[in-house]
Amino acid sequence: MGMTGLFKRRRERESAIPPGTLETDSVQTAPVEEPPPPTTPPTEPPASEPPPPSGGRSIAEEVAAAVGGDLATQVERLRSLMAQHSVDLQRLPEKEHKSVVRDLNRLGVPAKVDEPLEVTDIQQVQAIVSVLKKHGLIPEDADVTA
Repeated sequence: MGMTGLFKRRRERESAIPPGTLETDSVQTAPVEEPPPPTTPPTEPPASEPPPPSGGRSIAEEVAAAVGGDLATQVERLRSLMAQHSVDLQRLPEKEHKSVVRDLNRLGVPAKVDEPLEVTDIQQVQAIVSVLKKHGLIPEDADVTA
C-alpha cells in the first residue's frame, strides 16, 4: 500500500460525516447578505518618542540621579548621617522622642514610638532629614542627596 492509500484510509476513518450521506440538494443555506464596508478609525499621527537620554540611562535613572539617587542609596546615607551624629531616636528623652514621631507622622512618615522607621520612598527620607534638622539632631547643612 502506498502513501496515497494510507492517507485515503485515514481520511475515511476520521471523517465526521460518512461518505454518501450528504447530498448536495439536501443542504439549505441562508441567503448571503453583503457585509457593510469596514469602517476605519481615523488615523492619528504616531506619537513621537522622546530621544533616549544621554549616557544610555533611562528616564527613571535620570530622575533618580537628579534627586540624589535611588531609595536604597538615600536610606544608607541617612543611616550613615545618623550614626555620624550619634542620633538614636530610641535613646532620646520620651518627650522629645514623641515630638519627633509626631512631626514625622505629619510629614507622611509612618513612625511609631519604640519601633524602627519603615521608609518606602525618597520623599520620606527627605522628611526624616528635615525633622532631624528641626530638632537639632543633625546639622542644618546635612544632606543625603549628595
